[in-house]
Amino acid sequence: MDEERIVLRLNLVIALLCMLVVLIAIPYLLFIYDHFPNFLYAVITALATMGGLVLLRTYRTVRS
Repeated sequence: MDEERIVLRLNLVIALLCMLVVLIAIPYLLFIYDHFPNFLYAVITALATMGGLVLLRTYRTVRS
């Protein structure tokens, strides 16, 4: 078997594995798509909390 055929078979295996991963991930992606506003609110809340903690730490550092 020459290298070209080995590379071709490896590319085929990688392509099939990628297709399998996409097929497995579709239900999870649809779940995220359906519940996107809830995830968005959670991300906004987390970012706001982090921003508040950074402001608090900056205020304490400047004040001391």
